[in-house]
Amino acid sequence: MVTNEKKQAPDVAQTKWMLEGHRELVVGAREMAAMAQAELDEFIKVERGLEDDLIFEKFLHLQKVARGEVGKAEKSKQRKGHKRKADES
Repeated sequence: MVTNEKKQAPDVAQTKWMLEGHRELVVGAREMAAMAQAELDEFIKVERGLEDDLIFEKFLHLQKVARGEVGKAEKSKQRKGHKRKADES
């Protein structure tokens, strides 16, 4: 039995060395994954903020339409253009 232990010892040492290296790799991968997740969370937060801004801008636009502010401005521009054409004639 002693002979078998001596023969296996280099294999055991090699396996332990590989396990330690693999554990270091796993720890590094976990750290990178955590950083990537943090970045992804920030990107999602920015996207949601932009979506909120878009909804708010649409709301403001609809308020202007309801008050007639948007339509009046466009009609005024068209009328001014027609008056200029009439004045030129």
